[in-house]
Amino acid sequence: MLTYRLQPRCYKTAPGTEFTFPAQVVVELTLADQGIISGVLTQSRMLMEGSTRGTIWDANTGRTVVDSPPQRESLDVTRVFNNGRLELKGNVVRLVTTCASQEHLDSNIASIFFALPPLLNLGLPDPPTVKRVSGRCGETEFGWEHTLARSAFTITDMEQIAQNVTESFQRLELFEGTSNRRLLAAAQYCFVASRLLVAGESPWEFMSEFVLNMSKCLEVLFGDRDGIRSQLSVLGYSEEEIEGDFIPITLLRAQFDVAHPRLAEPRAEQLAVLYRYLTQSEARLRMLLSRVLLRVAAGTYVILPADEIYLGEGEQKRFDLLIESITTRIGTQPDEHNIL
Repeated sequence: MLTYRLQPRCYKTAPGTEFTFPAQVVVELTLADQGIISGVLTQSRMLMEGSTRGTIWDANTGRTVVDSPPQRESLDVTRVFNNGRLELKGNVVRLVTTCASQEHLDSNIASIFFALPPLLNLGLPDPPTVKRVSGRCGETEFGWEHTLARSAFTITDMEQIAQNVTESFQRLELFEGTSNRRLLAAAQYCFVASRLLVAGESPWEFMSEFVLNMSKCLEVLFGDRDGIRSQLSVLGYSEEEIEGDFIPITLLRAQFDVAHPRLAEPRAEQLAVLYRYLTQSEARLRMLLSRVLLRVAAGTYVILPADEIYLGEGEQKRFDLLIESITTRIGTQPDEHNIL
């Protein structure tokens, strides 16, 4: 469930300060600003009852949002319980309670950090995300921050960037009509994987979907694991590179909280190894696709034949039944907007 988000965290405090327990604790979660919560002007997927505002459709992106309402008061909600209170004021969630130990504090922070945004999302179609966690334990102020960060960077210059763009222009001819559909699909899956790394509130928010798209990239190019092994060997990769850099991606997809849900979590020291591995994986996949493109353009490598561009007879029948079932639920008339 949280395999790819359980990054190690620590309490950042001023030098020479420490926690003592039991203690009165205040924990603050700052949410990414949303107009429906903070009262700040915004564009949203929520239409306030009685509003005379219209919708805005961006024909370039295909997105439709509700026009910004006038500035209004922010939300102010409080729930009191036996050991304290939980409140929302603007875009800040604040927990005030008493903690008997650091483990108790850890548990309180983790519960609201991981559980509250999904719960709020059920009633707020604009999904809330947490930008910052901070607070005070007794008299000691703290930030709840990542212990470390692993990032991959590309060292380049303008000449190399210009060369890469020129090569991209040249390679367009490989995809005229329906040519090299497998290769195009692989490039698209790699593109989506890269987008997921930068689209989230953190690099790990969509990490499982990142793994899924990397695996799709390998599978659409080469087939099953045996096909991946044999084709990577043809492309000049060593057995060590094949088994160490690429096959684990397909195993993660099939078994570890990617394509199928899991509640059990691996041990923390194992997760640390996994995170280091995935940090390096995007660059390896890009280099693989660049090698394939270069070989295909030179005529020294042939991609596996693509399947038909239309569904087969049996697959089409199953899809017909699915669409028929969906149609009975949503009707046949296209809706300009759906009110949910």
